Amino acid sequence: MPKQQDSAHFWPLLLRVWFSIQLLVLTFDASFVLLRPHTFVDGALGAFYPVFQQYAKIDTVYSDITNPFGWAMSTLVVLENVFLFYSFIIVYLGSDIKKNIKTTTQFMQKSDYLTLCGICAQFNKTLFYLITDAYGGFKHISHNTQFDMITMFIIPNGIWVVVPIIIIFKYYVPKIRNTIVALDKVKTE
Repeated sequence: MPKQQDSAHFWPLLLRVWFSIQLLVLTFDASFVLLRPHTFVDGALGAFYPVFQQYAKIDTVYSDITNPFGWAMSTLVVLENVFLFYSFIIVYLGSDIKKNIKTTTQFMQKSDYLTLCGICAQFNKTLFYLITDAYGGFKHISHNTQFDMITMFIIPNGIWVVVPIIIIFKYYVPKIRNTIVALDKVKTE
């Protein structure tokens, strides 16, 4: 367990919780798609994926193994999680720790750049997924009832758009601004 002054505590609780959720949920999500048909009900790994088997009934991209879009999106999820997992390693091993904790929390560190890349990728990928489905006439989700559409597709996918926006503007925009100001001061000195 990290000490209070360790760099893990430079990530506010929201970031730590969200990134932990992202790693867990999106790892299962991507592995469900990338390991199809083994993750289907009758597959060798089917017992581990009951939630995603249900979701595949809501969004048929998950059940259609001939659709390259699902494979591509899940590959992008793996890349997002690589950025995030590497950030966790940097933070928890303490390679972002500087002598002055206040300075470290105000400016961008290595782990911040990696997590920002991951969170932007998450936002863009989810938005692209939704826009692509819209241009496709919602053919993968239009079979649902309005209740299922809202509770099982719109709300969950909306969370993966809204939370990254909140994180970017609440945590990263101020750090980026502080870093740019500090770099400008160094250049003028």
